[in-house]
Amino acid sequence: MSKLDIIKTGNVMSITCFISHSWANGGHEFALRLARELRLHGIKAWLDEEEIPGGVRVKDELVNALQECDFFLFIVSPTSIVSSWCCLELDEALKYRTRNGLQIIPIFFQDCTIPHKLTELLYLDFRQRRLFKRAFNRLVQSIDQLYPVRSSVQQLIGGDNHGRFIAAQKIYVLKNQYTVPILIGQIAVEPDPTVRHWIYLALKNIGGKEGQHALEEARRLESDPFAKEALVDEMHSPQKSRPHKIKSPHPIRLKRRAK
Repeated sequence: MSKLDIIKTGNVMSITCFISHSWANGGHEFALRLARELRLHGIKAWLDEEEIPGGVRVKDELVNALQECDFFLFIVSPTSIVSSWCCLELDEALKYRTRNGLQIIPIFFQDCTIPHKLTELLYLDFRQRRLFKRAFNRLVQSIDQLYPVRSSVQQLIGGDNHGRFIAAQKIYVLKNQYTVPILIGQIAVEPDPTVRHWIYLALKNIGGKEGQHALEEARRLESDPFAKEALVDEMHSPQKSRPHKIKSPHPIRLKRRAK
């Protein structure tokens, strides 16, 4: 049974999505529609205008919300990529991506140039309004696949040893194409040797060629401080080069620019 199936049967296990958007050029209306559809599917949607009361420090509220959310949906448009608030939210989300497994999903709303820091993430294409339902179904499917990995990684980070043992077993049972990259990324930034030990056990449980390759990569990061530093820099650094122009109208993995 999927996570969303569990929600629909009444055993509510809340998933929360932080929606980052610009208010200009239809961005606010689109964000409201996206939030409404998510809620109809049993998923909580966090929007700043609904959640932040007057008279408080906005940045503090944003950071607190990101700590509690499971997914960060960045609505990509010409105005959002130059908005100081949207860029602040994205930078904070990239930090929590490695600290607690926050998952970032770019939502393409309008044609624009994408910042370098997002070019390696799979995006979902909402630019054709008449195909909204099809794109939204892919979003729900992505959330359903990613959530078990995120929740298990959180338990590895913050649980007691019994909880970590259970989480390592769950990772083996629920593994998918997102599991290994998330675990290796966590090793690169995790300061606690006990947590790193449990992540190694989770990778070992995966088994096969994939698990062996993941262990070798994780050990390389542990023994090579330059490799570890490079991965951390890639996750956290601001834009290092010119933005990459999105040309494909289809939700595919964007290719690296030739060096």
